[in-house]
Amino acid sequence: MMPYPASMTHQISVNDSVAAV
Repeated sequence: MMPYPASMTHQISVNDSVAAV
């Protein structure tokens, strides 16, 4: 996981989960 801004952490985390599937 790359260091993203706290404001984008949630969005990135969701996208990461979808991409991981």
